[in-house]
Amino acid sequence: MSPLLSPYLMKKIFLFIFLFLFSSCSHLQNIKIKEEKILPFSLKYIDDFNDGCLPNLLGGKMTVEKEAPSELSYFYDKLDTFDQKGYSLKLKYRLVPQKKADLIIDLNDLDISRAYGFSFWIKKIDGPKIEVMLKDGEGREGKVFLDIPSQRNWQKVSLKCSDFPEIDFNRLKELRLIFSSLDRFIEGELFLDEFFFFGPEHLFFESIKDNLYGFPTVKKLNKKYLLNRPDEVLLKEIARDTWLYFKNLVDKRTNLPVDWIDLDENKEYRIGDYTSPTNIGLYFLAIVGAYELGFITRGEALERVEATFNTLRKLPRWRGLFYNWYSTTNLQITRKYISSVDNGWLSAGLIVLRQAFPEIEPVCTEILQGMDYSTLYDPVEGKLYLGYELNREPPVPTPYHYGQIATEPRVTSLIAIGKGDVPPEHWFRIYRTLPISWTWQRQKPEGKYREYLEIDVFEGYYKYKDLKIVPSWGGSLFEFLMPVLVLKEKELAPRGLGLNNENVIKAHIDYALSEKKYPVWGISPCSTPDGRYGGYHEYGIADLGSKGYTDEGIITPHASILAIDYFPQEVIKNIREMIKLYELYGEYGLYDSLDVHTKKVSSRYLCLDQGMLFVSLANYLTKGKIRDYFHNDPIIKNVEYLLSMEEFF
Repeated sequence: MSPLLSPYLMKKIFLFIFLFLFSSCSHLQNIKIKEEKILPFSLKYIDDFNDGCLPNLLGGKMTVEKEAPSELSYFYDKLDTFDQKGYSLKLKYRLVPQKKADLIIDLNDLDISRAYGFSFWIKKIDGPKIEVMLKDGEGREGKVFLDIPSQRNWQKVSLKCSDFPEIDFNRLKELRLIFSSLDRFIEGELFLDEFFFFGPEHLFFESIKDNLYGFPTVKKLNKKYLLNRPDEVLLKEIARDTWLYFKNLVDKRTNLPVDWIDLDENKEYRIGDYTSPTNIGLYFLAIVGAYELGFITRGEALERVEATFNTLRKLPRWRGLFYNWYSTTNLQITRKYISSVDNGWLSAGLIVLRQAFPEIEPVCTEILQGMDYSTLYDPVEGKLYLGYELNREPPVPTPYHYGQIATEPRVTSLIAIGKGDVPPEHWFRIYRTLPISWTWQRQKPEGKYREYLEIDVFEGYYKYKDLKIVPSWGGSLFEFLMPVLVLKEKELAPRGLGLNNENVIKAHIDYALSEKKYPVWGISPCSTPDGRYGGYHEYGIADLGSKGYTDEGIITPHASILAIDYFPQEVIKNIREMIKLYELYGEYGLYDSLDVHTKKVSSRYLCLDQGMLFVSLANYLTKGKIRDYFHNDPIIKNVEYLLSMEEFF
């Protein structure tokens, strides 16, 4: 009886067969994409045309260039498609001898360096001479002539990357199809569909990984080693490992940190190759923290910051404010939206930088002064808009505001006031609780009115058992505690925000350990261990929020470590328990989340969550050095009184 072939060997056989067929012919006919996907390689689509519009799936455009009197035009066609769904691309051409016409597909600086080649489907009868040209970021061009027989069926054209030896596949600018006629006038039409690159498993991941300074090679670390460390040594070990995210997961060309990586062994490894102003701000804070902890030298810190500044100068902005998402590889704006809270956290990073490293103060100040928060302020409501939508003309603010004090945008509000962009009374026009008349909220708030800066402020609160709490929107620790990365609320607001933070942490610990009987605590928005909700979801304790996020037993380490300055022993005990009970620790520190019901652990590292975790540890281990830098700045000194004057309960 013959032994069964292992899955690994079967994959190797399939791959050998594919490469043999591929190397034997310049075009492969009538091979279905679904059959292709069983082979051990993956696809990166340029466009399948199924949505019938631009941009393409790489965010690029499509244009036509022609030498008159030749003509070329394209249309989206739903009657004749390769896979009988969506649209194909229909081309109409009128070509005179020696005059060409080009269809240009923008590849948007695609990094596809691990690809074997690329393919597309074509349907034509007779028709023009066709050349394929690739152009890279340095302007180098490579051409291949296609010999495609005329027939009424769809045919697949496959070209090897090695057919274009001149081209750097780390950065592709455009793909051109060049149509021409040698000796006679021709006119007609043809159809195109399904443009994609193909290569090994994790094709796109492997290509993008080339751009980064480093990447994890070990998925899990020895938990016994960690658990045997003394408390302060354990915390410094976690900090050192977490710093590797910011040391390595940064694009070498743009010096921007990527948004996330996913190391799930059961799926294709992935990289979120885009970033936000918040990520950049946290990266700056992490650089300062790494320097203060002795992980990098002052020279290394400055080199990193200045390299990122070189990119910030190139990024398109609106009234000095940064867009919400940029590609880390090509700096493309992925959405024309300006976010108030995200710009606030970038500003916070710049403020800390200019205090920690005076030699870069002029650059930090130039960027800060250019960031105009007045345009994000609604003087009627006295609150900041969530942001501005710039895909309309003229641009319009969002119809919603950041309306609650116990949420992470309060840092933006203080910076905007400290800069002089918005008036001080803005601070007291933000709701403590929502108005009592808003009956849809989770609890009817109690409290009384107090006057600050001639404004009557309802100092309302919710109750959790015997604790009084000014609620956040969702009831998550992230909303309440992210501001303490830079704000001295514990010291300056002992009867206000500082006291509220303390009560919230007590409530979270009690809810998780006593009420729900979870083995660990720390509920906040985070990755979903089972991949639901697109891989990320908002979690919280509903009764601590005006709207209230759901609790599904998902715990995230960063939420616990945010509380370390208030309850260090409880936090350390909690982190030890997480490491002991779950396979939660990897080469770059604690993974993003765990499910107490299934014990499943997320395989993701997120820039946002790693940033909050690292900066919290850096503050704790340096006795608040990052907060000191923030409060030493005149922008924040101008507004410290707003924190100190308030009494919540």
